Amino acid sequence: MWRGLDWTQLEDELLEYQRSLARVAFAGHWGHVAELQKKLVRSLAAKALAVRHVVQNDSEPGIDGVRWQTDGEKMRAALSLTSKGYHARPYRRFLLQDGDKERRINVPTAYDKAMQALYAFSLDPVAESTADKKSFAFRKGRSIYDAHACLCRALEGTGAPEWIVRADVRACYDSLSQEWLLAHIPMDRKVLREFLKAGVAFGGELFPTEVGISQGASLSPILGNMALDGLQAYLYEQLYPNRSPDYGGGDLTRFADDMIITARSRAQAELILELLEQFLAARGLKLNWDKTYISKVSLGFEFLSRWYRREDSVLVVRPSDQAVKRFENSLESFILGHKGSQQTLIERLNRKLNGWGSYHRVTDAFDAFRRIDSCVQALLIKKMRQLHPKRKWKTIQNMYWYEQDGHHIFALRDNKSVRVARLAELEITEHKPIRLSFHPYLDQGYYLWLQRRRDDQKVSGAKRRGIWRRQAGRCHYCGRPMLPDQEIRLVELVLGRGRTVSNLAYIHQSCAYDVVIEGKEGDSSGLDVLTLLDGVTEPVRGLEDPYWDLREVFRLCRQPSVTLTFQEIERIIGFELDWEARYFQAFWFDEAPAYVGSQWEKEFPFHAVEPSRQAAEYVIADAWRSQGYRIQRLDLTHGKVVFHREVYGTVGLTIPPVLLQGRISENAAHEATTFFAYLIKKYGL
Repeated sequence: MWRGLDWTQLEDELLEYQRSLARVAFAGHWGHVAELQKKLVRSLAAKALAVRHVVQNDSEPGIDGVRWQTDGEKMRAALSLTSKGYHARPYRRFLLQDGDKERRINVPTAYDKAMQALYAFSLDPVAESTADKKSFAFRKGRSIYDAHACLCRALEGTGAPEWIVRADVRACYDSLSQEWLLAHIPMDRKVLREFLKAGVAFGGELFPTEVGISQGASLSPILGNMALDGLQAYLYEQLYPNRSPDYGGGDLTRFADDMIITARSRAQAELILELLEQFLAARGLKLNWDKTYISKVSLGFEFLSRWYRREDSVLVVRPSDQAVKRFENSLESFILGHKGSQQTLIERLNRKLNGWGSYHRVTDAFDAFRRIDSCVQALLIKKMRQLHPKRKWKTIQNMYWYEQDGHHIFALRDNKSVRVARLAELEITEHKPIRLSFHPYLDQGYYLWLQRRRDDQKVSGAKRRGIWRRQAGRCHYCGRPMLPDQEIRLVELVLGRGRTVSNLAYIHQSCAYDVVIEGKEGDSSGLDVLTLLDGVTEPVRGLEDPYWDLREVFRLCRQPSVTLTFQEIERIIGFELDWEARYFQAFWFDEAPAYVGSQWEKEFPFHAVEPSRQAAEYVIADAWRSQGYRIQRLDLTHGKVVFHREVYGTVGLTIPPVLLQGRISENAAHEATTFFAYLIKKYGL
């Protein structure tokens, strides 16, 4: 029944409920708001989508350890969601190290997560209708880039304010008054009380939750925003009680509990601080005076890891020194502590660099980018010297670097396209702010247009961006827009044709169960269990033997001798061989994963060899040994291997055509999945 649900229809039904809620909340008809909220949380559409939200996130389980895995469990959970007799179970707490700070994360049970998601569906449209216009965190269609763009607009031009108040709320989530929330949040108070008073289990003990809201709960960002909403109106009312407000004094830009408030003078800035303390005190909150201060714009201030300063009537924004230093420390820990192949190092390092660069490329970041590039180069040199303490520097340089346009580029020796990115090559861009009156539930056309305009922020890399643009941000399967809060997957259109741009498409994760594989002649067949096991979606790929395709080559081979180059092997397996493959015979002959065999001890000191993800779990030699082949000759200099069959009689399994050619029933798919997982685990396939 779960697989048979029409998710498109359910999403449309939920959206219609939410749009109606947004309209009546915007008009201030609170009696109608309560009625519509009751209808929404009782609808099958909202319940099913709440359960799907929990299942797709697949986050940490609560104290009961329950995860809904089968379709029957998901459907029963959706049908059981109700406020009648509802009692929230205690949260499971775990500690998360966030830099120098320790963050407490409270995890609800799966049922409580679904209940929170269900009531978040009913509360979010109301929150959007009452929110401050310049609040940008945890809201549909708004982002941290919009906060930056709106702040720049407020501080630029003639007549711009000369002073600002930089404010930060101390432990906002942990200190928020539950009594204030119960008195002011427009939702079922009995259910809200259950969420707030559930308690926390930690270290075998149960602790009450008398204050604050839980970090890690899906409803918490909405509650936190609603507690701070209304601050803009409060400031204008108090600063200008009997006249129209001067929007240059008291203008608020807020991202979660970080905020900037403009002022015309220092005296007005001090008054704003007093008003802010009063506003927060009513909600049980206090200012964090370590991060709260008054500053002249010409002297500069820090906000969201950026440094803002007006110089000669021009507002200059660049990454803050603290942000650059934090990123340098992060790079040092990552590069020097990396355990894996050169390709893995480059790929993961590029993700870090591209993420940080994308965030700061809307500022005057060129100098900071050059500084980071120099830092990365120095750390890579140090890392490679550690890996090869006995080699001469010139040898190490030739192994890992090549020169281009006066720059030394760290790249794969045989594939220079796999290289470390240089932030200095990033183009500095300007982010255009959103329309402040925009309402995501009432302005659907603008919301979808906004999503298409920002598609580059949804995906990274030229290859993926090309696929995204080709689809115009719409799911290849259902044709509906892929919105920022929806999970997506990249899938092959025709299995076996390769992961080229023309053969890849984005789909909703919720559509992955029903994705259609289109053949050359236009025929279509359902995605069967073997397709899922073969890794049509990227998250599944890492669960199987990375050398499976190479094993298949040897299984189907009928020649007594086979010669393959390293490049041919890489094309077969679909990724670059670990760098150790080009220097050590042990990579090809050793029978133990994770580089712990005796041959490694002889060839290279173990402490200097760290296994990649593939090498930590699998041995490439199994691909040919399992099919009766052995290495006859290995040429590391020219990158070539000659294999010879020594054992005959190995046979392959013929897959039944029904699994490859058409749909199979839900029960059969589930049983087949379980069976293949059993075989893979038992025989190490």
